[in-house]
Amino acid sequence: MNKLLLPLSVLLAAALFLAAVMADRPAGPEAGIFPMAEEITAARILPGGEEEGTGSPVDLNLPDDDKNRLEIARIVYWLSIGTLQGGLSRQPLPSGGPEQLVMETADGTVLTLTNAVDRIAIPAKDSWLSTGVSVPQTVNVRINELAGRITAPDLKRWMEEELPRRIEESRKTPQ
Repeated sequence: MNKLLLPLSVLLAAALFLAAVMADRPAGPEAGIFPMAEEITAARILPGGEEEGTGSPVDLNLPDDDKNRLEIARIVYWLSIGTLQGGLSRQPLPSGGPEQLVMETADGTVLTLTNAVDRIAIPAKDSWLSTGVSVPQTVNVRINELAGRITAPDLKRWMEEELPRRIEESRKTPQ
């Protein structure tokens, strides 16, 4: 019995120490800003495109589709662990990518995500060429009228890979 007492005491002391350290950690600036996954009642993907008519929304059937519900939960998780860059403000952001994910809560909060893109200008003969470049690991986020950027590598990857795939699948599916 005495042989077990020492390891159990050490384990208990370590657990108490870890709990104390975690309790003293200040919450990040983004703590509580984003809604919980359970609060999201509707979600849709708004495809962009240069051609008119290519942008019909893709509604994600959250009440009846567990796969979509799980996907939204992952996205909200990535937002919650991401790093908000400079907070949220009413200032407009540089325009993002053409595709958007729009989520809504029962209380009317609208959360919009776009791929973070910065405009750059390149000198060319007697003029300038303007183009957009994707900001690494960064996504634009808008909560109602407030906007900001968040560093969230997994969410950025989802925006660049999964979101276009979902849009393409919806175009192939007969309506």
